[in-house]
Amino acid sequence: MHLLSLHPSLSKRIVLVLFINISALSPPPTAMAEESSARTIFSVSETDSIREMKLVNRDRCEINVFDGADYLEIEKDRDPYSPVEWILDISKGDWNGTTPVFEIVFYDKGAGVIEPELKVGTGPNETTLRPSRAASFTRLNSMRERSAYFEFDFDDSHRAKQETVQLRISGLQYLREIIIHPSFDEEDWKKAKESIPKKVEPLVRLERPIQLVTTAGFNSKGTPDTLDMELEMVDEFAPLAKVLGFTSIESYVRWNWLEPETEGQFDFHLVDATVDRIKKHDLKWFPLLVVGSAYALPDWFKRSQENVGFVCLEHGIENPIQSIWSPYHKRHVTRVLQAFGKHYEPMGILE
Repeated sequence: MHLLSLHPSLSKRIVLVLFINISALSPPPTAMAEESSARTIFSVSETDSIREMKLVNRDRCEINVFDGADYLEIEKDRDPYSPVEWILDISKGDWNGTTPVFEIVFYDKGAGVIEPELKVGTGPNETTLRPSRAASFTRLNSMRERSAYFEFDFDDSHRAKQETVQLRISGLQYLREIIIHPSFDEEDWKKAKESIPKKVEPLVRLERPIQLVTTAGFNSKGTPDTLDMELEMVDEFAPLAKVLGFTSIESYVRWNWLEPETEGQFDFHLVDATVDRIKKHDLKWFPLLVVGSAYALPDWFKRSQENVGFVCLEHGIENPIQSIWSPYHKRHVTRVLQAFGKHYEPMGILE
């Protein structure tokens, strides 16, 4: 699943497309491996004649100055179904086997999600590449310069499609420069994630505050193996939720996470990790407990005689979702809710 597709509703649909010489942007793999430093490939301070990336729709932009530096501001979208677009054509080159990281330097005013993509090839051969990894990609109205980081993975399947490449960026309002890195190691990604602002303020404050709940990167069908990735998404989207005025983060809590081995043996460590991450962002938690759905049933319960699903009286077809009239189901729901409340109510995290 595309990392940035989890919350499209939070993204301002502004598309930035730039024209660039691919041979200058990305050397062949051997040359790329020898290159150890980042290179600026677009800068507002440079003239069109020396830029490696030529901005085409310049007439739809204006220069804005923040903290003494020039930034290019694109006109604002007026129709969410017809986004503002700029286009950049990239001449033929060889990116096969490379994983370049684009660093987009921007002024962080307003809120939204920055989402780039690369169009490789044309017509029936066109392929859309989305980031294989990203960090610091939400706009949080911190009123300072920041960087967003996006890695693209070029494998051999794109070898015959590289006559034309386009870079598109949506959700970006103010741009100063674009830097390309040959690749990032784990220490680089750690620094990129640490650059996300920790303290943010809501853009809007209600005169009569109410509880406002949203999601922030959790997968309702996630597994213990996906938890680390989901927590990274919380670090991206929880600050954005706070900037937009939300007061709490919703996440699914499944029975088979809480009581995986046997009845009465509760294990809260997976959910505790979620709670700790939400608490770090000074938000409340709105848990959605799922006890009766088929995908939430523990294996030990599935094997028991108490596993009684819905049955169609007309056709005799059984559904593994637990019947709300089952006395067994009611007993387990009561047990799980009591254990859950006893564990989390004293923490003061519940919305």
